[in-house]
Amino acid sequence: ALWLYRRVVLGELIKESLKTITDMDTREKAIFAPLVAMTLLLGVYPSLVTDLIGPSVTALIDHYQAAMPALADMAPAAH
Repeated sequence: ALWLYRRVVLGELIKESLKTITDMDTREKAIFAPLVAMTLLLGVYPSLVTDLIGPSVTALIDHYQAAMPALADMAPAAH
């Protein structure tokens, strides 16, 4: 796997037609920059999202746990 990665990422271009392809242009960088920024921001401060979804997840877990006894009563007895 490392050999393949090294060859793909760091290897020399063999096809002449690929040598004319440039790296990202300004438009592509402008599209990509917010994605990188949000990824880094949420990686450093995940509480920005977890604080928002925490109450909803807690309510979902409470609802699930409340339904578990009813589901256990409905299950057929094991032989």
